[in-house]
Amino acid sequence: IKITDFGIAKLLDAQGVTSTGQVLGSFCVIDTKEHRWTQEEVSIVRDLAQSVMTEIELRARSDEHAAALRARERMLAIISHDLRAPLQSIRTSTALLELKELDDESEACLEATRKSVLRMDRMIRDLLDASTLEFDRHSVLPEPVDVASVLEEARASIALVAEERGLTLDFGCTEPCRALADRDRLLQVLYNLLDNALRLTPRGGSIRIDARASDGEIEFQVADTGPGIANEDLSSVFEWAWHADQQDNGGTGLGLSIAKSIILAHGGRIRAENRAAGGARFVFTLVDAADDDQ
Repeated sequence: IKITDFGIAKLLDAQGVTSTGQVLGSFCVIDTKEHRWTQEEVSIVRDLAQSVMTEIELRARSDEHAAALRARERMLAIISHDLRAPLQSIRTSTALLELKELDDESEACLEATRKSVLRMDRMIRDLLDASTLEFDRHSVLPEPVDVASVLEEARASIALVAEERGLTLDFGCTEPCRALADRDRLLQVLYNLLDNALRLTPRGGSIRIDARASDGEIEFQVADTGPGIANEDLSSVFEWAWHADQQDNGGTGLGLSIAKSIILAHGGRIRAENRAAGGARFVFTLVDAADDDQ
């Protein structure tokens, strides 16, 4: 069959369409009238052909990415199931031993076992959280929440520990305000930040939680009087496996990474900085629910 059988007088074969070095086809332009193709027309057609190649490659990568995510989800499901089953068995055995009268050495071993179980359970939750939040922002369900009540709940959750460690704990909200947030996830962010502050602030120090409305956002701050963060580490504190004390503390190192994922899933921002008076400060923003209602 000749192209003239279709009333085609001129054909321009811009270039072959390839993907990862393999030729998939040829991008052509046809015309029913005889004429000379200009350099500008040739350039336009080549740009179109390049766009087609780019789209094909992006779709291929998307398919590969989706397959990788499915494999990752299966792996995490296995980790969750296969690790939590023996952990529950250890937890049950520990609870039964607590009912018995033990000597000091046995009691110390029991306490160490109990703490190890709690750490492992937290590691599993952190791994699942990190994966879910990174790829599924629908896991966050924002709604208007009263900021003062959230801060008070976060403060109350660590008040006893702070007192035992000789730390002053303050919180404040300059005025009544509401944030558009998933309350449980917001508390998770505050718990992660406060846990770091509790661990790193020396006895006699202080921790403060603040929130204020500003330009359509609610800005939260968690500040401490600890050693602060090395300047070269400020840009990496939210990466996986970064530890504030650069030591293995029995956790996953995912706390700050999870906090960042939660805030980004809300459409907010988060940053770490050092205070001029000493210590670290974490600042994050959420949408002001009052502004969102307008």
